Amino acid sequence: MASAAASIDSLPNELLDEIILLLSTPPPSSYRLHQPPSVNITKSGSRDLKSLSLTCSRLLDLVRPRLFSHGCFELRDLDRYLAFVSSDLYRYVISVVVKGDSLSDNYEGFGPFWWRRLLHSVRPLHFTIIAPPSFIKGMLGIQIPEEHGWAFEIPLQLLQLNCDGQGPTPAPASQVNEQSTLLDCLPWSSMFFNESSSLKAYNHYEYFLYQVPSLFHRWSSLVSAKSLTGRSRLSFSLENLTSFTYVAVFPFYNHVQLVLDAVELMTNLRSLSIQLGPSRNDRVTELEQRGSMDPSDPWMELATGYSLIAHAVRGLGRTSRLSEFTACDYQMEAVRAEIDVILGDILCDGPWTHNGHGTWIKNMDQDSNSSPSKISSGIPVLAHSLIPSSASFAANTGAASSSKTRDPAPSTSEAGNLKLDIEQGLHSSSNIFHPGTVIAFSRLRGRTPNDNDDEFVGELPRRLLTDWLRRTPSAIGSRNVQNRTFIIHPANLTIFSPEKLLASLLSNQQPSPSRAEAISHLDSVQIFPVFDFAAAVQAIDEVSGILHKTWGARQPQDNHDHEHRDDNQHSNQPDINHSMTLIIAGLDTLTEAVIRASNAVRGTAVLSSVLRTLTQLSRMHRSYLSILLVNTSGVGPMVRDSVDGRLPQSQRDYGPHQARNDGLQSMFSVTDAPLFPSLLMRTLDQGIDTHLLASNTRNLPVIEAIKDRVGSDVGKWCTWDSTRT
Repeated sequence: MASAAASIDSLPNELLDEIILLLSTPPPSSYRLHQPPSVNITKSGSRDLKSLSLTCSRLLDLVRPRLFSHGCFELRDLDRYLAFVSSDLYRYVISVVVKGDSLSDNYEGFGPFWWRRLLHSVRPLHFTIIAPPSFIKGMLGIQIPEEHGWAFEIPLQLLQLNCDGQGPTPAPASQVNEQSTLLDCLPWSSMFFNESSSLKAYNHYEYFLYQVPSLFHRWSSLVSAKSLTGRSRLSFSLENLTSFTYVAVFPFYNHVQLVLDAVELMTNLRSLSIQLGPSRNDRVTELEQRGSMDPSDPWMELATGYSLIAHAVRGLGRTSRLSEFTACDYQMEAVRAEIDVILGDILCDGPWTHNGHGTWIKNMDQDSNSSPSKISSGIPVLAHSLIPSSASFAANTGAASSSKTRDPAPSTSEAGNLKLDIEQGLHSSSNIFHPGTVIAFSRLRGRTPNDNDDEFVGELPRRLLTDWLRRTPSAIGSRNVQNRTFIIHPANLTIFSPEKLLASLLSNQQPSPSRAEAISHLDSVQIFPVFDFAAAVQAIDEVSGILHKTWGARQPQDNHDHEHRDDNQHSNQPDINHSMTLIIAGLDTLTEAVIRASNAVRGTAVLSSVLRTLTQLSRMHRSYLSILLVNTSGVGPMVRDSVDGRLPQSQRDYGPHQARNDGLQSMFSVTDAPLFPSLLMRTLDQGIDTHLLASNTRNLPVIEAIKDRVGSDVGKWCTWDSTRT
């Protein structure tokens, strides 16, 4: 006899729960995070659980916990949602998606801390916000640059915070109080941020000057801020993160650096994922290329961005707990080979291993074998310890200034003191600033006091120039003196403006020249303000013509002087009555504009041509020409000091014995990242004979010689204040 069919209602709750589990699917928002932010992120075609809940009251009770475990609502419906889950559903909420999609919404009516009301009632493991940048900045209580928002036209961005845990539990009221920020109110373990597309900005002239409305601007500024208040609060908020994912469509490479600056604060980070290109089936590139955008620009920015990322990953792998990095764009066949080369070249010699699918895993065994305890060299001494504190430095300089005499020959302990070379100045054949070489001045990124980068790197070369002008015969009554100075700089750069040159000439000198004498010195200075790289090349050609003309006119006089010169006198001894100085400021910045307007190959090609010209000029006129390059972009990684002069623990334990010997290094840098990571920087360094680097260490500006291929002055240094008068 056939048995009667069993009713589903007769099944035990355990089996029904298994059936419900099989019908449950992950929320659609979980696999749409990498796509352009949209309010449609929560739309789903599956309604199986809802249909099952309508069959009978028993199944409704069993389905409800899973049916409403993933909630979504618009901000205007916050009160309705809280009322809906206030009975017993709040215990089952796993994820929440909040949408603030309309700029016309009255966000002010809810206040910037509306999320506190939500987290008082529910404690989701996944908290996602889809809203305009202005909404996200108010929610986080930070300021972001919005003046260029019109160029990017970013409607929505997406921020997701996730918690680890066995299951959702109600959030205690004491844990979400008035002092809490969204980042520290709960123990978030991972962050996902989709910044949307920057492609629209590429349609504008000099797009790279615009700032995308992003929270990373504020976070990066807090990282480099002198005040510890905001930086400590941010570090506390981010230090719990073990995973971070950043998604954007063709962000500018300098913005990628801002993101990496913020990553430095995630000291417990173990997993990092970055996507800089469009997702699969995203046609945003095709749509934007219908405008005036150069199609090569976005890909150039992507490649440069991954170069910065590779160096950051290598550094984080040695100084933090980072053990996994994923390049999400590796799945894009068009850039897979290029990403493989960029990341492979930088990560190949470390503990990182590529799994072949865009993820690099750190080999913990190999990393431990290279730890400081395994190295047999002596204990490294950072150069920070060679600099006295601010108080003792002030006392020492005060005592030194009371002495009127100084031994002209440095003692053994003074052999590495760059101060002596600075005092002798330009066109002195016995120091580092002798003519016939190309001398460059750069600043170490993240080591600039008062956030005045140009003034910081330009003060020393301006001081050298004005000191030399004081020593040369005045133009008054000396019309035949052929001392000339040529200055080529971007028109918006003020470090060599006539006003600052005059102020430097009239500064505290003994004896101080009169204003008429100072102005007469400036009569020999010719300034070439330029607006682009082509204009700088034209100015260099004009100066080259003047130098060749002067050299041809001096040849007969040089031959006559040679006949009456003592045999033991050096033929290249500078003549104070015939010396010339060529200063070129911002050549690196002008080259960056060429790279952005074209590509890296063209930029480095035109830069190499100019550097060859400068080298030829310095060698042809080696007896009387000094060439100074003042780089305004900065070199090296972002490195920071604390206010009290002590480095963070993660940096104090990291010495130069771990540095790679693949380029120039600063003894005041506490990371092993190379000073010249990009092709532009390496090309620029090839044309430099002597390179001086300025940095701010223990609250004292420092100048050091990191390169001298025509002498033996590498390693010379002095505190910046000791060079001032």
